[in-house]
Amino acid sequence: MPNINDNTIFISFFWTGSVPSVELKNNLGEWKKYLSYSNSNAEILLWTTHNDIEKIKQKNQGLTFFNDKNTISQLKEISPNIYNWSLPDANGKYHNIKVIEIENLISKYKLVYKGIIDIFNLLIKNNIYVFSSDLARILILDFLPGIYIDCDIENSSRRKFYSNIQEIKNKFQSSGFDIKFYYIMMVGNQGLLENQMIIAFEKNAFENVLQYYELQLNDNSDFFNDHIEDIESFKKNINHEKFMKLNKSFFNDKNDSKYLQFYNKEDYKNFRKLNENENISFSYPCLSFSYELLGIFFKYKNSMEYSMFYTSEMSNYFKIPNQDILLYSWKNPGFARLKKL
Repeated sequence: MPNINDNTIFISFFWTGSVPSVELKNNLGEWKKYLSYSNSNAEILLWTTHNDIEKIKQKNQGLTFFNDKNTISQLKEISPNIYNWSLPDANGKYHNIKVIEIENLISKYKLVYKGIIDIFNLLIKNNIYVFSSDLARILILDFLPGIYIDCDIENSSRRKFYSNIQEIKNKFQSSGFDIKFYYIMMVGNQGLLENQMIIAFEKNAFENVLQYYELQLNDNSDFFNDHIEDIESFKKNINHEKFMKLNKSFFNDKNDSKYLQFYNKEDYKNFRKLNENENISFSYPCLSFSYELLGIFFKYKNSMEYSMFYTSEMSNYFKIPNQDILLYSWKNPGFARLKKL
């Protein structure tokens, strides 16, 4: 594996709430094997919390402290604790990846974005890990340019992986894209942004988004209170019978069709109030961030051309789970995410 330098592709994952499953560890091992086979100047980084690292240590799962922090010079500014973790691929061969405590990164951003970090910490405190990861991935990529992918996304191995970050930039530039960051897009009226995989091409790529979001949280008490209400709603309703029934059916039951009419931006607030008579709502913490703010700053060519770029280019390297393609979307008011919970 080539040495880490300014042309290294950092591939970041975020996990919290429990010790990673065997499937997750195997997937990370498979990614490391694929990158080694490709002779790619890429490094796998698993970001997690100090508490999660302690849980892994207690399970005696081969996590060791990484002494040479200077190896990753891009992280000097936050000087996090870094660990080596030896993980197996599907064939049982072990590969080393880096595990990074996220607390120092969060502390750095709290100095500038206190409101955003307060929301992030509330999500973690209330065990709403699915939505905390929506914020974590933006903070990680804003600080450390590279690729973020969800832990269940596999490599497709159709081609050898990109050799370095400049090769990825060249591919986007030659395809006519003029963007700071890239999202998957599925075909729709205006395209559906997906955040399972994001690429940031420069440091502080999300600065305008984060500044605008922080301003809204600070200047609009209703905006901030809506976030708190959403968090409390999820915490309250997670074990509600109706909530669990919809989760189990994944909205495929014929009686669930009334929920699908709210699968659009304009009606998501009505969706939250759909079951007031049952004293339950299906809310989406940080929905405004996911829904509106990124849409303001995200620049791309027409949605058909953009989405086809994923099919023709990015799908050669990234394999999106089939169940996510149609329903697991940021323009979804939350119900598809029940499956993740």
